[in-house]
Amino acid sequence: MEVERLPFIPQEIVVGILSRLPVKTLLQFKSVCKRWYYLISDSQFVKMHLKQVAKQGERILLSSNPYKLANPLYSIDCDASCDHHQIKKINFPSNDPAYKGDVYGSCNGLLLIGYCDCKLFLWNPFTREFREIPYPHITMNFYERRLYGLGYDSSTDDYKLVVVIFIDELDCSFLVYVFSLKSSRWKKNIEICPYEVAYSQTKAAAAVVNGALHWVMIDSIDGDCYKVVCFDLAEEKLKDIPLPGSLDASDEVELCLGVLGGSLCVVGIRRTSVRRTVKVWVMKEYGLQDSWTNLINFTYNESLAYIAPFCFTNSGDIVVELEGKNILMVVNGERKAFGAILVDKVHEMPFTHMETLVSVHGSHGSWKRCLKRKIR
Repeated sequence: MEVERLPFIPQEIVVGILSRLPVKTLLQFKSVCKRWYYLISDSQFVKMHLKQVAKQGERILLSSNPYKLANPLYSIDCDASCDHHQIKKINFPSNDPAYKGDVYGSCNGLLLIGYCDCKLFLWNPFTREFREIPYPHITMNFYERRLYGLGYDSSTDDYKLVVVIFIDELDCSFLVYVFSLKSSRWKKNIEICPYEVAYSQTKAAAAVVNGALHWVMIDSIDGDCYKVVCFDLAEEKLKDIPLPGSLDASDEVELCLGVLGGSLCVVGIRRTSVRRTVKVWVMKEYGLQDSWTNLINFTYNESLAYIAPFCFTNSGDIVVELEGKNILMVVNGERKAFGAILVDKVHEMPFTHMETLVSVHGSHGSWKRCLKRKIR
């Protein structure tokens, strides 16, 4: 009896199919054979998979603890939040209280977690990889006004952790520590910037756009007006980002930064005794002030601290957190009104993330070279 042979499938097609599968399935497929193990572990395949995941949009990760990260965490698909099959439960990798800190940044599936300004960790919740990063050697006692961020430098194909410390009000100097995942080393720079760190931004996760980390700062010389400052990961320099020309950046307006659809987003909130007026802008072309577009304006009477935008849904609505109400809601862009409640009783600040294979240990070799090896 003649055995029917399976048709030959070109390797490029196999790679294309695998790059569209979820992380959990790919981790299981690593056990199929050595060839697939090396392929799925390879940096070029990880990038290919990342591009596919980015097309699907981001998820939101929530903590079940009102103060710190704690088990379990919940990963929510904003476009299918009513479907409980789309809400994934994730356990933190350690029960040690020292590992349960604050989320200082999120980039391409990696989370930067800090604990008491003395410990830093990288964690990929879906591959379960966890790595402690040695904290930079800071000789002086600085306990306030620290900024943190995690981003990807495409010019060097490297992920970088950044710690910015405000050290001198007289000359507005900052210590900037940059940790390269590729070299596993810290670099220290002194930057001069004519602004002060806004207390609301201390330990807040940076908005990561266009290879730069963004925070809100205060220009105390110009009447305590808000400014947006970015740290360019390629040049490793602090720079100004222009705010919308129609935005009143006085201290009567509270600013919140975010990322919507891959673009820098700023939310301005003006308070009166009876209502809050909210305006949301998106920078369509990065770095160009004229490209700021007023996306939505609305007014509400609730006593909320702020509204933080997170992501778009497939229908074009905006997912926001209402602090004070501790809930995630959808803002309908056409009707300019609050829509469905996605999640009630949000404890810790939620944050967006993606389900990726990006490693906390850096890059690996080329999958094409791996496929050419003679695997015994």
